[in-house]
Amino acid sequence: MTKSRVLGGVSVAALALVLGLGAEAQDVREPHAQDRQQAREDGNVSIKVPPLMAEEHEELHAKLAALVGAGGETGAAAHKVEEALAPHFEEENRYALPPLGLLSELARGRATEDMRPAIELSRHVAQNLDRYIDEHREIAAALNGLEAAGKAEGNSDAVEFAAELRRHARQEEELFYPTAILIGRYLERELGGP
Repeated sequence: MTKSRVLGGVSVAALALVLGLGAEAQDVREPHAQDRQQAREDGNVSIKVPPLMAEEHEELHAKLAALVGAGGETGAAAHKVEEALAPHFEEENRYALPPLGLLSELARGRATEDMRPAIELSRHVAQNLDRYIDEHREIAAALNGLEAAGKAEGNSDAVEFAAELRRHARQEEELFYPTAILIGRYLERELGGP
């Protein structure tokens, strides 16, 4: 089998393209492309949340903070969403999203020893996948309250935010979590060992 092994019918390179993190997209979208190039040249690979994903989480937090600041029923409902969302995002940023930062390197066939910590991160995602999905359900319940409050108070931003966060959760469940798990399995096969 080639360096870009096929995992469950989908190559890591294909996953990178699906997520928009291929080599061509990275150089255009990623503000730190030069830093990553230097790290590759130095032989050090950083396992971190892809900047595009980190930015999306920051934008979602900023929108939610604005809704909390709106006050009234919308603000109270947004605060409930924030209480459910903050620890979930923290967990994702610690375990689920950093392996995705390796996609462009893996798509190039570069699996190196300094990527080994991603295996444990990926195992954590696999072991906690059901909990992550349960947390999404709790967040969705809070979003229902935010959406209802937004409609009652004529706050279209609240309604739009609820829809946006639901889409984000679906994207995590359908793409990000499975990809993080596959990255760990791929690295384990490439690097060997437990």
